[in-house]
Amino acid sequence: MNCKKFIFITLLCFSGAAYSQDCGDLLRRASEFASEGRFCDALDFYRRYAACDADADVSTQIAMNERRCRQERESEGDRNQTFIQPSEDYSSLTSAREKVRFGIRAGANFTNFGGEMTEHMSALMNVLFAGMNNNLNAKLKPGFQAGIALHVPLISKKLSFQPSVVYSQQGAKWVNSGSQRVFTGAELRYDLDVEMTLNYIQAPLNLIYRHDLSNNFALLLQAGPYIGYGINGKMNVDMDMTLSINGVSRSDSDSDEEDITFGSDEMFDFLDVGIGFGAGLLISEKLYLNMGYNLGTIDIAEDMSVKNRGFAVTLTYLFGKR
Repeated sequence: MNCKKFIFITLLCFSGAAYSQDCGDLLRRASEFASEGRFCDALDFYRRYAACDADADVSTQIAMNERRCRQERESEGDRNQTFIQPSEDYSSLTSAREKVRFGIRAGANFTNFGGEMTEHMSALMNVLFAGMNNNLNAKLKPGFQAGIALHVPLISKKLSFQPSVVYSQQGAKWVNSGSQRVFTGAELRYDLDVEMTLNYIQAPLNLIYRHDLSNNFALLLQAGPYIGYGINGKMNVDMDMTLSINGVSRSDSDSDEEDITFGSDEMFDFLDVGIGFGAGLLISEKLYLNMGYNLGTIDIAEDMSVKNRGFAVTLTYLFGKR
């Protein structure tokens, strides 16, 4: 399974996600409200139905419910209001009629590995740099992600589905520094930096809940699974050393870079699967600012327990109107 086929299959799955609602639902709601004696609600839905279907003739129903709505309001002492605002039921319908929108995404990743990789890398460094204390300390490795996203409204205006396909850098970083006495009057100081970068085509599938704070801002909560396909990677090892003999110092450095490939016969498998969750802010219905955490659920290495972990800060811009 190559990378292009993976992206095609993923986008094909997204194409059927949108939810549609025809004009008949508006007419059905209007009839239900009228039969329940909720004439103001019925009036509003008959008017919406007339706007939705230009060939519909519901003028009689509109006139009858307008009169009964006015009587209902007059009996409540509010003689100036002739119809009410759309009901919560209508809010659900209007949200479902929102458009599916396309967007672009970019952001920063801060990742590491869960499992046995730190112990494995420490043992490897002790072989490469014998005699030194190479018990590595794991750090978050910075990376980036960029790609495309879809925004798919669901039945409730507070819920939406946001699948995306991104190029995402994962991996981990380890550091170690120390010193040791070589012989009398001689000391060796060293700094070791090991960085492993794994590049994936990743497809997060997030369900998003929004809570409106104002007309221009909304609080977001998101969660969902993700699937990743490994394409390539690199491992970099950098060593800086300073040897001091009777107060005289000499420095040297050494660097090495190795390519990482994915496959059944390689160190890492192609597939990565996990779950993600996070929170963010929606600005002016177009800009999503999110911070999330991805938790890998399967081992990505062949002979040891290793899972991807990491934070992500992303910015998603949606084109078109809501």
